[in-house]
Amino acid sequence: MKPRWQTLWIMFAIQVVGSLTFLTLTVLTPFVKSDFGVTTTEIGLLVTLLYAGYFSSVTTGGIVTDYAGERFALGVGLALIGSISLLLSVLPTFWTVAGGAYVVGLGYGTVPSGTNKGIFDWFPTDQRTIGISIKQTGVMLGGAAGAAFLPAIASVFGWRTAVRVVAVTTILMLGAIYLYSPKTEPSGRRVPSATRVLDQHRRILRLAATRDVFPFLVSGVLFGATQFTLMAYIVLYLTESLLLAPAIAGLVYTGMQLMGMGSRIGFGFLTDSYFVGSKHLVLAGIGIVGFVFYVPLLVLSPETEFSLALVVLLCVGAVSLGYNGVYLTMASEVMDGDEAGTGTAIGVAAIMIGAVVSPPIVGVAIDATGGYGLPLATLGPVTLLAGIAAFFGVEGGDEAA
Repeated sequence: MKPRWQTLWIMFAIQVVGSLTFLTLTVLTPFVKSDFGVTTTEIGLLVTLLYAGYFSSVTTGGIVTDYAGERFALGVGLALIGSISLLLSVLPTFWTVAGGAYVVGLGYGTVPSGTNKGIFDWFPTDQRTIGISIKQTGVMLGGAAGAAFLPAIASVFGWRTAVRVVAVTTILMLGAIYLYSPKTEPSGRRVPSATRVLDQHRRILRLAATRDVFPFLVSGVLFGATQFTLMAYIVLYLTESLLLAPAIAGLVYTGMQLMGMGSRIGFGFLTDSYFVGSKHLVLAGIGIVGFVFYVPLLVLSPETEFSLALVVLLCVGAVSLGYNGVYLTMASEVMDGDEAGTGTAIGVAAIMIGAVVSPPIVGVAIDATGGYGLPLATLGPVTLLAGIAAFFGVEGGDEAA
């Protein structure tokens, strides 16, 4: 097997398990809500803390990846999220669990940058988007696996046991790191100094303010708002608004994740085949299509024909969960070639701003309106605005570097 394809499958496996661990609590929200007797708004805050931890560490994680190497960064990240998830399974109160979720988010901050840098270094420009898109389907596969199996485990053994199963799997995945050989040696042998990290953050802020990068990052904020708000509330929407059984809701969510996997590969192939130098057009198209399929969430009800509701939900999953590979490929090209980890981190940070801000706002709207349809349908216009912002941002390709 060629080294780049071996790298792809190793990074894919790490991404699957890392994402499974990161998304575990979002899949188990009905069980956590019932166990602690909390409100939807409080569940939204728990999810926000998870995402806030990720946001807090993602740029530093990218800098560490570029400096100390992806093997070191991924090892630290997997060890942290695995061990903290074990701790989560025994914490006694809702707010201690929420605090632990924040630390899980912190640990996950090295996973996207570390895995993307491996792909960026080994794949040529005309195969990079499809490589990163395939790797990014690991996010969806991890989420789909969690949605398919964790509710069933939680129904029989409790949500804490489900978390323990995931935690042990993550710790075992540390062995995959030793199968990976980086193409380039890291620029540093230790974690970068605080001064170096601060200098790099200042450089990132200057870059973010430029005319073409700023709208690109705005599109990331808006795409992130739709993606992570959907992931935070879709299971509750399916069980409380459409009155599906938790196991059925989990399978529907799995289907949405699988559609996201397929669309990431499809968008990646489309981009590398026809839009290598104009990737922003693909993101603009995703924004338009997303608007079309979010609006029907306003009128879906338990009386809606299940097959019709399923088609709408699967299309929403394909769009809201499918933009990621194209977007992060563009982000990795924003910085210099040897700083793909930091470039990825910039893009992820933008996505996570939306992920942190949007779910609690939508949670308040859900509690205020007494339903999920209208608040979730408003994600349609947000997706459209994301596509418009992407159209006016960086175009993608080597010239973006």
